[in-house]
Amino acid sequence: MIKIQTYGQSGTEGRTEGFVPNGYVEMIEDGEKQIKLFPEDFRMDQPKIGSKFPSFAFVDINGDSITSEILEGKIALLNFTFVGCSGCKMEQFTLEKITKMYAERDDIVFINFINSADWRIKWYLNRFGEKGYISVPIDEETYKQYFHIVTAPTHMFLADGIIKENISAPLWSENSYQFVVNFIESIDSKTQL
Repeated sequence: MIKIQTYGQSGTEGRTEGFVPNGYVEMIEDGEKQIKLFPEDFRMDQPKIGSKFPSFAFVDINGDSITSEILEGKIALLNFTFVGCSGCKMEQFTLEKITKMYAERDDIVFINFINSADWRIKWYLNRFGEKGYISVPIDEETYKQYFHIVTAPTHMFLADGIIKENISAPLWSENSYQFVVNFIESIDSKTQL
């Protein structure tokens, strides 16, 4: 049995409890305590908060072209996953709820960069349903070497192509749902983008 307790360190003030971007995780497995940095250790090489998200040009699973121009003037929620990721499956309900809530807003875009083959993504979506994101298959080299993603799920929150937040953890709880809603609501696309 694994029991996990999270703790914040300096620099986490104002952050939603449950996300520990600069904290650590105490894991107790079979009576043994282990302490590991999480998820900051996973984010060290990722694009930094406040930087422009790297440019891209891909084709989504429907065969439509998608480029980084889609981020211009928009609030964007980017999700990095792969088929078979248990944390990614765990957060699906929360992400569906969020995309449904903002379905009528054309100033918000949801993109899922998926490190899996096109056919596997289609199989997964047919079996478990879509969460309302544009599904974009990317290869492992792009996933790890270009975007510097080493764990899934990872989420990046952007305004006009600038990274405002990034979380390497499943967004499955009511706290995480509220965090995303608060993030979106805090950005007035007419004045802050």
